[in-house]
Amino acid sequence: MTDPGLSVLKIKKNNFEKNAPTLFRVGWWARGLSLLENKISYEKQFVKLDPVFKITPLRLYPVQSRNLLNYFSILFISIFLSHCVLFQRSVKIKPLDFDYSSISKNYFSPVNEKPFPLTVQRGNNLYNSTTADGNYLFYTTDQNGNYDIWFRDLKSSIIVPVTRHPSAEYKPAISPDGKKLVFVSEEFDSEGDIVLLNMNPGEWVQEVLRGNRFISEDFQLLTNPDYKKPGGKKERNADTDPAWSPDGRYIVFSSERFSPGIQNLVIIDLKNKNQMRQITRDGGASPFWSYDGKTIVYLSFSDNEYGEIYRLDVQTGKQERLTNNKFMDFSPSLSMDGKTLFYTSIRQDTSQNGKLDEVFNI
Repeated sequence: MTDPGLSVLKIKKNNFEKNAPTLFRVGWWARGLSLLENKISYEKQFVKLDPVFKITPLRLYPVQSRNLLNYFSILFISIFLSHCVLFQRSVKIKPLDFDYSSISKNYFSPVNEKPFPLTVQRGNNLYNSTTADGNYLFYTTDQNGNYDIWFRDLKSSIIVPVTRHPSAEYKPAISPDGKKLVFVSEEFDSEGDIVLLNMNPGEWVQEVLRGNRFISEDFQLLTNPDYKKPGGKKERNADTDPAWSPDGRYIVFSSERFSPGIQNLVIIDLKNKNQMRQITRDGGASPFWSYDGKTIVYLSFSDNEYGEIYRLDVQTGKQERLTNNKFMDFSPSLSMDGKTLFYTSIRQDTSQNGKLDEVFNI
């Protein structure tokens, strides 16, 4: 017995055979639809399709209009989805290649002293750190109103945010193997804490291409580890300027934790329960570890109010003054062989206002 609430669509086969340049057979396919399973009796059914996919029945017996409308709605949706989804080719987003080597050959020369910008974001972009393979540049930017950590894929134009917090986060330093990032955060201490984040820059780039951001926020407080623990000790020390040892085991940074009121260099051992030891006594900031791991160059104000550059033998603790002038010297670093010292020195007040310019770009 046929349920009176059902409609039966019957299309005669001879009508189909006489005129149908484009045809879509639905008789046997319709059996799988759950909405038509209730004992629908039908013959082989056919529907004619014109070039714009408008469904035109060839010949219909009288049926109830409501059920007929439901039937054709299901059919139209099925055809539309199969056309738009099943046969659509998936598109993979690929970043455009960016070759700095070709640019450097044409741009950098003894007669051209203009710097080539690596960051084009608004605001201040500063405190850079580059992976050992030269593929990723980490830096601090205040484009959103407060300082956060971002990095750029130097093989393309992709920039990736790493942190997003109302408190300032700055001075990133990527490990020699490119898998760990340390930086300064003021989230729990306005004077600054050293924070560690395990990350793979290549994976972060791929996630950004998929529309995902901030794929990890598993931050580890190195200098204020008990802050989040109930009843834990809340440390209030100025911890800043992190830098890695070449083997990735140690981090040297500037802190007043062992000498209140005076910033000195402190080394933290990541493989020995994050134990710390002080390595300077007369002040120290902006450390840079040599590539052979034997020495650290740094800034100290012990002999000059403007700051001088010193070198420290890590094994013996012996110190040597490298600069001696009346200019402001800071941000030291060494060449790969350790024979050349690079640093910033302010030799002339170009704006004649006695102040440092506050706008920086990398």
